[in-house]
Amino acid sequence: MTKYFIKVTLLVLCLASAAKANVLTEPGLHIALLPIVNETDIQVWESKYYPVDVFPQKVIEEFVTLLREYPYARITVLSPMEGEVWLRGGSVTADIGVRLHVYKLKMTDRKHLGTDRMGYVAIRMEVFEGEGREMLYATSLAGEDRRFTFSPGDDRIFYLADKLDFVQLFPDPKDDDQPMSKPLWSSFRGTPYWNAFKKALAKSRDALFDGITGYHMVGRIISPTKDSLSSSPPNRRRYIVSLGRVEGVKVGDLLSILRSDRYDTVDPERPVVVLPDRGGLVKVISVQNHEAVVEVVRESQENPIKLRDLVIMPLYPSKRR
Repeated sequence: MTKYFIKVTLLVLCLASAAKANVLTEPGLHIALLPIVNETDIQVWESKYYPVDVFPQKVIEEFVTLLREYPYARITVLSPMEGEVWLRGGSVTADIGVRLHVYKLKMTDRKHLGTDRMGYVAIRMEVFEGEGREMLYATSLAGEDRRFTFSPGDDRIFYLADKLDFVQLFPDPKDDDQPMSKPLWSSFRGTPYWNAFKKALAKSRDALFDGITGYHMVGRIISPTKDSLSSSPPNRRRYIVSLGRVEGVKVGDLLSILRSDRYDTVDPERPVVVLPDRGGLVKVISVQNHEAVVEVVRESQENPIKLRDLVIMPLYPSKRR
């Protein structure tokens, strides 16, 4: 059986182009999730009776939950030793490897007429090719969250001996120092600091499954439908495509049509250049296991959609058009 994912030049494989992409030949994406690299001082303890840092574990668990929103994703979480072996070419076989670096964290806790907490997190995500274990790309993403809780207290906060207490209204700047260097997980998970982590991880997930740099399911228009060939065809032409329910297609999905444009150049080293061209849009109206019926939504009048055109679908559902 061929590998689930093959890192190829998409238009060389399908359109004889030089534009790189990752093509899914069978449903299912196997991700090897390497241990995170925490370059900050944050530690989160499980409990006061179990003073062990569980911060890396909680970040991995949250990221795995986000990745599994794609129903066909298979994630293997690697231990630190397994991660080192995987990068050298051993350990489990996967389509891609992902490693997260937490390199910046800012937590503030200001007290002005209440509590003003702000968290800022920056994460670097590295994506590795599953076969050669070479880095495909890296990106940095950030998350931020803020929460103000109004808590004026009693009159003593504002007045002492009939005078305004400016000390309480404007506390010492040292109160803005970063709090909770070693918080307990039971309290940390409800703070804006952890929400900032969750937002950064969600952005990392979206970047991984982005329709431009991520993985696509690629199919082809294989036949017109009978009603399209009848004497009274529907208003919009309909076709059968080679993607179906097993591949993750759903009724209502919009699939792009992909073609290529060929250019003759004056460069002797590259006499011919083939560039991708999106030739239209089709909408899924019914689905079988490995096929679907689509109708034309948008196309070029000069170059209409036809048999053998490619259809592409981003792997991550929320990234579909």
